[in-house]
Amino acid sequence: MRSTRITIGVIVHGDSTVSGHGPGVTALLTGPASRLKPLLDHSANLAEILGVRTAQAPRQHATLPESDRPRQRIGTAAPVDTGLF
Repeated sequence: MRSTRITIGVIVHGDSTVSGHGPGVTALLTGPASRLKPLLDHSANLAEILGVRTAQAPRQHATLPESDRPRQRIGTAAPVDTGLF
């Protein structure tokens, strides 16, 4: 790692339960930190900038830990403690 260099990239994956398919970054531009100054823009969208499509609103979904929780079924009996384990 060199503090005199900077890399600007784009996030290419979201969260996933499949090994190797979690968040990732693809480098778009690297160079001297003295010449490249990142600008944070929450409305930036490469598809819109490149004319591929209009920006889409982020989808609301449960995080992986939330979606992995066992679902409680309505109308089912609670587990019975048999004392075996």
